Amino acid sequence: MGAIKNISEVTHLQNDLNFNKNAIVSITDLRGRLIYANEKYCKIIGYNQHEIIGEPHKILECPRHKEAKYRDLWKTIKKGKIWKGVLKNRTHDGRTTWLEATISPILNKRGNLNKFVGIYNEISKNYNREMDEIESDLKYHTIFKLINVSIMMVVESRGFITEWNKGAENAFGYTDEEILGKNISQLIAPIDRERSLAELKKVVNNLSPSCLNETIEMTGIKKNGDEFPLEIALNKWEIGSRTYYSAIMMDITKRKVLEKKLRKKSRDLEAFLYRSAHELMAPISTAEGIVDLMKYEKVNDNIIELTSLLDSTLEKGKTVLEKMANSSIMMETSRAPEMINFRKIIDGVVHYLSKQYELEGIKFKVKILASSGFHSYKNLLKLLFKNLIENAIKFKNPALDNHEPIISIEIDSVGRDIQIKISDNGVGIPKENLDKIFQLFYSENLCEANGYGNGLGLYIVNNIVDELNGNINVESEFNKGTCFTIFLSDARI
Repeated sequence: MGAIKNISEVTHLQNDLNFNKNAIVSITDLRGRLIYANEKYCKIIGYNQHEIIGEPHKILECPRHKEAKYRDLWKTIKKGKIWKGVLKNRTHDGRTTWLEATISPILNKRGNLNKFVGIYNEISKNYNREMDEIESDLKYHTIFKLINVSIMMVVESRGFITEWNKGAENAFGYTDEEILGKNISQLIAPIDRERSLAELKKVVNNLSPSCLNETIEMTGIKKNGDEFPLEIALNKWEIGSRTYYSAIMMDITKRKVLEKKLRKKSRDLEAFLYRSAHELMAPISTAEGIVDLMKYEKVNDNIIELTSLLDSTLEKGKTVLEKMANSSIMMETSRAPEMINFRKIIDGVVHYLSKQYELEGIKFKVKILASSGFHSYKNLLKLLFKNLIENAIKFKNPALDNHEPIISIEIDSVGRDIQIKISDNGVGIPKENLDKIFQLFYSENLCEANGYGNGLGLYIVNNIVDELNGNINVESEFNKGTCFTIFLSDARI
């Protein structure tokens, strides 16, 4: 079929198809070759009419014609149906234009396909902006979905969740199908819902685009009903005409546990200092009274006895002061860890305790199976062994013909960890009291009843184990003995 040269034929088509005279128009044969192109069409593709008549249709033969859109276009018009859609065109000078297209098949008198008429409207200005928005949206969506660690979700202005990532799914336990379209209030624990929603609304009202606002805390609730603390940072940004609000959340359960632990330790420390101050006053007051009595006595046996009492009383004062000093040694972990020689530490501790206690008659069994190379904090370990061995000495059963006090110390490797066992065959601990022995001042009554001081040793031991990120367990049978088992990791790991 030759090119259309008679404008009357185009006029008839124009009247038949009712397209605007100012429209961009092209007519092709059944093979897709141009047989007519109006001036506006030539201008949009950047060629003169004589250069393109008889040539393949530039728009319909776009390099992207293999895409499903173009296959659908040709499939539709070859069936004699009208196709409508947006097509991409590359002009002669390399610019990209977007055309809103209507491609209509024209039948001959016998009802067979004869030609195809294309009517176009250029929409490049708006469409390029829209495509930029879509591209930005796709980039955002891809990045958003790839972040699986943080808890992230998008909430529209009325509070309905439009999107969330894998991290949020893992944290709350809902699938996309179960939560998308639901209100964010569903994720807030009922006890905290009213306050949290009011605070969220306040923060949203103060948000500015692309700027993180202050964080807020609330209590989240999972699908299974478990509650957990959350910290939320809201963000607002705009892509084109659309506004997004994202909530970046963090599960702060561990932080809250640590805060609670620190508060308890602070309270314990306050109680320790308060009690210690009073305990220091008691021996000092007693010593002052004894000194006063000595002023009125002549040098005789009474003076000697009073001096002995003074020595004993001052010794108790020294013990309390030593416990206070030992408590401050927790700062030891600010130093670098060093290689530990357990044999040397144990021998040194036993030697030190031999100056304070009568150790004759007590059998020490020491077994060190751990390989060398374990690193930790020497002074903390000295204090740990000192308190546990001293505890075993204080609560031993007296040596009799049928009983020999034994203190066993065994150290072994368990993978990269160290296991320490310190056991005795002493008086033991009643079963109902085993869960209380590490509490501050728990054993004071028992200790004071036996003249053993203030019962701070096991509290200090427990704090040392905490500082070293270890675990401690105790097993005991009343009047048969006690065994403390401690697991510690190498401080370099």
